[in-house]
Amino acid sequence: MREGDGDNDLGAPLLQSDAIATGLKAQLEDIQTQLATALNLKLPENTSSSTDFDGHVEVEYVKTKPSLTSKLLCKKDQTAKTILHNFIAEFPEGCVTALMGPSGAGKTTLLDLVVGMLGRSVNASGQVCLPDNDAYVPQDDHLHGFYTCQTYMEHYARLSQMKKLFDCCEKQKNSSSKEVDVDDADEEEQNLTNATDNLISHILDEVGLTAQKDTPVGGLFKRGLSGGQKRRLSVALEALSRPMNLFLDERKYCIVIVLLLLFTRPLTLFCASTIIMLATSGLDSESALALMEYLQTYARKVDPVTGKKHRVIITIHQPPSRIWELIDNVVLLAKGRLMYQGRRTLMSSFFTSCGHPVPLNFNPADHFMEALSEFPTLSMRQGDEGSKSKEEMWSEQFLLWSARDKYYKEFVESVSSKQSARTAMANIVVRVDPDKNSAGHRVNSVAAVELSRRAFANIFKNPVILGLRISIYGGMSIFTGMLFFRLADQTNYHTVLVSRTALLYFILAFGSSTSVANIPFAMIERSIVEKEVRNKRFHPVFYHLR
Repeated sequence: MREGDGDNDLGAPLLQSDAIATGLKAQLEDIQTQLATALNLKLPENTSSSTDFDGHVEVEYVKTKPSLTSKLLCKKDQTAKTILHNFIAEFPEGCVTALMGPSGAGKTTLLDLVVGMLGRSVNASGQVCLPDNDAYVPQDDHLHGFYTCQTYMEHYARLSQMKKLFDCCEKQKNSSSKEVDVDDADEEEQNLTNATDNLISHILDEVGLTAQKDTPVGGLFKRGLSGGQKRRLSVALEALSRPMNLFLDERKYCIVIVLLLLFTRPLTLFCASTIIMLATSGLDSESALALMEYLQTYARKVDPVTGKKHRVIITIHQPPSRIWELIDNVVLLAKGRLMYQGRRTLMSSFFTSCGHPVPLNFNPADHFMEALSEFPTLSMRQGDEGSKSKEEMWSEQFLLWSARDKYYKEFVESVSSKQSARTAMANIVVRVDPDKNSAGHRVNSVAAVELSRRAFANIFKNPVILGLRISIYGGMSIFTGMLFFRLADQTNYHTVLVSRTALLYFILAFGSSTSVANIPFAMIERSIVEKEVRNKRFHPVFYHLR
């Protein structure tokens, strides 16, 4: 009996512990069930610095066009792929807005739609309401390698008419002379030049390039700035003209040089080393943090002309926690659908209502990206798995959650009341400027002179390329002279024709092969010009007139 009593005494605590564990499990399930109905909780209001709702985009659709091959083969089952679905996103004034989402979410497509750079391979319909004064920093840093940071900023200042065209020559003349007649100088232009110089120094100091202001950018044949420093210089160049909207696309691997492999095989080793160098170049954590701090400060500044604050719109995959705190507004996408849009501080409330609270001591951005791979609530996990995708469920949950937000309701009602006649037209993206007085960058009619000076500087400041050109064209001239050397003294023209045909073939083949070597440099130059024309530095006609 004592042994049985001992067994009962030992079994009682085990039964009690099992009962406690069962009770805790039941309570945990009740808490998870309550989280699924957390929409009844009182939500904090989404306050903003501006209630005019001037900055927003209304996407109806972005779809791919049928390929040329499918048209030629008359394929009827060729269906268009929807890249972006119907949604409305806001870009508040004075805020840094981040376009986030996993790979293939449509971040770059949305940015291209807002900027107006969608290609011909897609059909799009929507409306963009932003001031027509913006600058775009592409994924790759398209820069000339012979400029230093200081001279590059001064070059862009002259293209934007912020400095006099021959200001550098006047500086040398004034520095060499002991007495300067201040009365004869134009005080207004001199004040503008001094203000521009101070602005250049201030921007270089803000982005952390003051120590490298006299360092050349560098390129394939000359070392210069690092990848992170080039990225900061690209942002500084576009921020010089103080655009109301500053767009930045996330960096990607630069594989343009791979096209060289299609034309010539001896450059294979050179191409491989170049690709590795460009792929590993980027921003370290401290440089990225310093750049984000500058972008936040830039967004907060009030423009002296319009009296309004700026907008900074960037695409980013998964920001670190320190950079995450510097983001004000978030547009979260997944497979072309809107998962969330609004204040960064309210994202945790939304994901908590969907059953995915942010764990302690965990990066919120990483948690939000991981949560998108799961279903929003417990009821949806066990219910409509087959009928709807996870992205559709998340999008519906956001619409239900945002319906209780007073600010978001006013925003949607304001956008709906301002819809234009675009709703009756297809495949058209309308750009509406809420500020009719914003004229954007001025068209510079003397840009051809500055571009010509840049072209000559590109020739003389690249001695390797200049030497190659001199040797190539000099050799071509010698071979061409040999082709016609003492041709009048020959009497047997058939012998002359047979003997010099091989030389003629060599000249033609050599001339065509040397033109292939200029293709990568022409592609780099084209990307730079496309960026400058897009940001309204000059009209493309002036580039061809240089």
